[in-house]
Amino acid sequence: MQQETRDELDCFKLLLEHEVDEEHEEEDDDDIVPILMKKCKMTEEEVIAAHQNFLEKCPGGEMSKEGFLLENEDPMLSQAVFKVFDIDTSGTMDFSEYMQAKQALKLNTMEEKLGWIFCVFDSDGGGTIDICEIEEIVVGIFDFAGIKANEEILEACIKDVKDTLDVDGDGSITKEEFVRNARKSKFIKNMFLSD
Repeated sequence: MQQETRDELDCFKLLLEHEVDEEHEEEDDDDIVPILMKKCKMTEEEVIAAHQNFLEKCPGGEMSKEGFLLENEDPMLSQAVFKVFDIDTSGTMDFSEYMQAKQALKLNTMEEKLGWIFCVFDSDGGGTIDICEIEEIVVGIFDFAGIKANEEILEACIKDVKDTLDVDGDGSITKEEFVRNARKSKFIKNMFLSD
């Protein structure tokens, strides 16, 4: 069970690195609310209230590792989650990282995991993932895992994911397509759905 949790967290870290690199460079305080509404399935009021609560606990706008560990029941899992979401290894989390870490602790079902994975890669919140992004995702997963895949293996994994997810062949993957078809991809199943 602990190895399964670690594997899931490693995948979350990869997904967040993709997301954080794009979002943190461009996001300002006005942009974060709609992003977190989608990613954390919260209303605007809930995100704002959570932000106010976060700032009461962390007036400097960053939560320490110790603070995060104290607010969660399972210290081992909390420590692993903190490590995953502390992308810059600063020993702290900003509000966006904190909210996404809390959300990751709540994922239980396969559908929740798949929905969350989709939302991470739908960085603009438009409701679709472009088929070209699949190549970046697969390459990134191999890079993150430290696997030096030869071209043949890489192409086979990319083809598996593309063929499995984009069943209608329109080059655009909706959340519904992703959640419905991702379980059929050997690559996605092996990397993300080891439960």
